[in-house]
Amino acid sequence: MVVNKLRDRYRVDLVGLQASCEANYARLMRLLPDMRSEPAARRIAVTHGDQMLGVLTLEVILTCPYTTTLRVRQEHSLPWLPVPQLEVQVYHDARMAEVISAEHARRFRSIYPYPNAFMHQPDEKAQLNVFLGEWLSHCMAAGHELAVTGGGIAGGVAGGAVAGLACYWGATGLKRWLGADDSLDVFGVHGIGGIVGSLLTGVLADKAIGGVGASLGVQALGVLAVMGYSVVATALLLWLTRLLVVDLRVDDASELTGLDIALHRERLGG
Repeated sequence: MVVNKLRDRYRVDLVGLQASCEANYARLMRLLPDMRSEPAARRIAVTHGDQMLGVLTLEVILTCPYTTTLRVRQEHSLPWLPVPQLEVQVYHDARMAEVISAEHARRFRSIYPYPNAFMHQPDEKAQLNVFLGEWLSHCMAAGHELAVTGGGIAGGVAGGAVAGLACYWGATGLKRWLGADDSLDVFGVHGIGGIVGSLLTGVLADKAIGGVGASLGVQALGVLAVMGYSVVATALLLWLTRLLVVDLRVDDASELTGLDIALHRERLGG
């Protein structure tokens, strides 16, 4: 057996490189079909079970009559993983997509001498295009839409502000108007806040975020159902407590004297 100690010179596999570029073009057109007419970004979340692995972001940075330049990058990646970022040139006439930039390197050669100053592999360009294809394929198989729009963010801020004001009113104005004996403001804060938040969800819900669109009628029906259940269940439990355990209120004299003295027998000075 003869062992050749000389490493064979790398030869560019043009057929394989073109096949990778053609396949990547098809994948990108599935992910961004309107990149030429509507150059909007798209974000795709990749998860494994309940764990977020990262968000693939496709962003159009340059549009020309026959080409489109995309920035493909990873967001919210795991802290111990390097964050990939590629620039991809899409040739619509040739129906190919080629990686032209990765990290801080641009305009890759078809072949590199090895070793070299930048430690590029001889087939660096081919490897990057294969990596892009595997990256896109994985995101298409395991990803789902993550479109947090400006309306969704603004709606969340507006809902929080309205619910906060409603809780303040429930703990002050509504409490005085009802004459409620609620020393901890349970209903004013949690009850009113829950009702207002549930109703606002039916107004401000974004299907792109939660998967379900807004429906004020459904939310209102849910609020009424929860209120009815809570009233009936609370009344039943309080009735059983008063009947079997202890009365719910002390007498007027004990309330005027103070519970520390009337119930706990506390005295100042022994």
